Amino acid sequence: MRASPDFVRSNRGAGLLALSLTASKFGQRPSQLLGLLDPVVSLDFDNAGAMRLQEWEDERTAAMWGAKPDPEPDIRYEQIH
Repeated sequence: MRASPDFVRSNRGAGLLALSLTASKFGQRPSQLLGLLDPVVSLDFDNAGAMRLQEWEDERTAAMWGAKPDPEPDIRYEQIH
């Protein structure tokens, strides 16, 4: 099974967020709920879910404190040689 990019991106990732929240509640990985078997695809999908879940939590926290969340977080990746 292959996850559609539309599922990940549509409606600000609402489907991915719902799946990630459900997986979190049941102590599982989102890829397990979908039955993804390829370990690389599963890890990539789970990371996308974790990132969307963190964004949602940041949005909730910002709303609680009356601040606007950073629309484009400053994430820098280092290359390891």
